[in-house]
Amino acid sequence: MEKSNERKRKLAAAVALETVTRTCATLLHIRRQYDLPSDGVDVIAKEKFEHFLNIVKAAQRSHETEKYFGLNEENFTQILSMCRSRDRAMRIPPDARLMVFMKYIREGRSESYLAKDIGISQPTVSRIVLETIYDIAGKASEFIRFPTSYRDIRDAEQGFLSKTDKYGRSRNVPCFGCVDGKHWATEHPPNSGSVNANYKGFFSYNSLIVCDADLRIRYLQVSELGVSNDAQLYLHGKLPMLLEKAVGNAGYRLLDDEETVMPPFLLADNGFKLRKTCMQPYRQARLTVENMAFNRRISAVRVRVENVFGSMTSKFQVVDRKIKLSPANGRTLIAALCVVHNIQIGEVPTYQDVDDMVPVLSDPYKTAEEMREALKRYLLKN
Repeated sequence: MEKSNERKRKLAAAVALETVTRTCATLLHIRRQYDLPSDGVDVIAKEKFEHFLNIVKAAQRSHETEKYFGLNEENFTQILSMCRSRDRAMRIPPDARLMVFMKYIREGRSESYLAKDIGISQPTVSRIVLETIYDIAGKASEFIRFPTSYRDIRDAEQGFLSKTDKYGRSRNVPCFGCVDGKHWATEHPPNSGSVNANYKGFFSYNSLIVCDADLRIRYLQVSELGVSNDAQLYLHGKLPMLLEKAVGNAGYRLLDDEETVMPPFLLADNGFKLRKTCMQPYRQARLTVENMAFNRRISAVRVRVENVFGSMTSKFQVVDRKIKLSPANGRTLIAALCVVHNIQIGEVPTYQDVDDMVPVLSDPYKTAEEMREALKRYLLKN
C-alpha cells in the first residue's frame, strides 16, 4: 500500500515537473517573440533611415531633387534657407528634414506610415512637419503679394492679355486677377459644433484666393470656419481695401480701342456681388446671345483660379484627403503650401512694353452694371 502511494506521489511529481518545464518553455518562447523582433525592428529602422539619407544625398549629387521630392535644385535651396536649424539629440540634417516635409505633403500619407517608411519615430515626423510648416508660412508675406502699385497691376494685366486660346487668338480680357473660394477638407475640429460644416456636406476651412495668369497666388485669406461663404470672406477681409488701393494707384485707363475706359478689376463667379472692381458673368435669368458670348469670354479666363486649385490638389496629396492637424496647424499648412506653390512657379515676370505713365481719367460709370455692359461691348468687338 505504501509502495503504491509512493509510486503515485512520484508520478504526480513527474507530471508537475513536466508541466512546469513546458510552462517555462512557453514563457521563454513568448519572451523571445517579444524581445527578439524589437531588436530586429531597431535594426530595420536604422537601415531604412540610412537608406533615406543616402537617397537625399544622391538626389542632390545627381541634381534630381525634383524627380524624387518635387523641388528643383534652385527651389530646394531657396526653401531650405527659409527653414531654421534645429539642435536635437537625434541629429537629422536640415536637407533630410525638408525632404521629410515634402514627402508628407506630396504623398498625403499619415505620419505613422511615413515614420515606418523612413525609419524614424512618429513624434519625430510630427515635430519636423510642424516646425517646417511654420518656418515656411512665416515667409508668406514675401511670396504672396497682392499687386497694388501701377507697375505691378499693369504687369498682371499684361500676363492675362498675353494668354491665347487654342487658335492662338488673344483672350483680350483686361483683368489683373481671378478670385474664388476654396474649401479645404478637415476632420471635425474638437468642440466646434457645426461651424466648420459647409454646404457641400463635409467639415472644412474656407479660403479666398486671388491668382494671376501664371497660376501664381497673389492673395490668400483662410477662415477659421467652414460655414462662411465666399461673399462673406470677401466682405470681412482685406481684399476690398486692397482693390480700392489698386484703383487709386493705377487709376482708370483707356483700352486699345481708344473708347472703353476700365479700372483694375478681378474676375469672379456668381458667388460674389457685382462690383466695379469685381466683374462676373451674367446670371441665367439674363442670358441672351450676346450675354452668353460675354460669359464664355470671361469664363475662359476666370478658370485660371480653378486651375490653381486643381494644380495644388494634384501636387500636394495631403489636401486631397482630410487635413489631420489641429485647426491652427491646419490653416498654417494651407499657407505653407501656397508659399511652396508660388516658389515652384517662379518670380513674377515684368513686361517691357508697359507704359509707366499713370493715366488721369475719371470714372465714367454710375453703376457696376453699366461698367459690365461697356466691358461686354469691348470684348465682343475685339
